[in-house]
Amino acid sequence: MLEYSLPFFDVEINELHREQILKGMDSLKTRAKTIKELVDLAMVYVQAPTVYAPECDKYRTEKYRNILQDIANKLETEELSIDKEKLCSQMREYAKLRNIKFVDITQAIRSALCGKLVSPSVFEIMSILGRTQTVQRLTK
Repeated sequence: MLEYSLPFFDVEINELHREQILKGMDSLKTRAKTIKELVDLAMVYVQAPTVYAPECDKYRTEKYRNILQDIANKLETEELSIDKEKLCSQMREYAKLRNIKFVDITQAIRSALCGKLVSPSVFEIMSILGRTQTVQRLTK
């Protein structure tokens, strides 16, 4: 599937991108109905967003920037796991302790990672991107 979709990417896909896309391919395939949609969703593994969908504006406020910075700090110090299941559980607890809706935290993360509010699981994306890339995007 990846080889078939490569001509549809408008950026060069290096070996790291290939590995990351392949790791996320099962989730990408379940969400995409066309190759164009698959490529659009897979871009999360290729580059950080440069443009954000208007619906992301709610999550690009100072309140959410502070939350994302805190999450990034916890990822850097390895207080948070990068394993998708553990991270999901840890983020549920994080939301509960701060009296923030879990969905709002996941949407803020999704906005920072993808530039839109529709994507595969944010915890899967974080796990595939790894600590360094995730922290870079959360703090951008």
